[in-house]
Amino acid sequence: MASLYELTGIFKQINDMEGLDEETKADTLDSIDWTDQFEEKVENTVKVIKNKEADKKQLKEEIDRLTARCKSIDNDITRLKTGLQGAFEITGHDKVKGLLFTVYLAKNQPSVVVDEELLPKKYFVITKKPDKNAIKEVLNAGKKVKGATLQESRSLRIK
Repeated sequence: MASLYELTGIFKQINDMEGLDEETKADTLDSIDWTDQFEEKVENTVKVIKNKEADKKQLKEEIDRLTARCKSIDNDITRLKTGLQGAFEITGHDKVKGLLFTVYLAKNQPSVVVDEELLPKKYFVITKKPDKNAIKEVLNAGKKVKGATLQESRSLRIK
């Protein structure tokens, strides 16, 4: 059986033939059982799409499960490190050297603490992006917006 690509090529080749009327083109396609082959290929392709969508869903669920597990482990690590640092600070230890690990308290680089209410505006970064919903409303109302148009497209739907 021909592939979907080949069947589409056959259709285009027959459809583009000069001097053939529509009935002759239809008879030619019928003689090679084109419609049945095309519909079967479409059906089989949709089956593959559905299988891929199911695989994608399972992978996403597994990713979500592993992401949650990773976050739980990160929380455990943070809790253990915080407890260890608290123990060092309460007991006055700066360094403990063991057989496998050396653990010590180190000074970090100074970090900036910001109160946004008191911070001057010149220290804020402002990002610009178009409000596509507002633009669409204006365009749908029949008005023009320089630099914007409504563009229709088509997409495949499978039910």
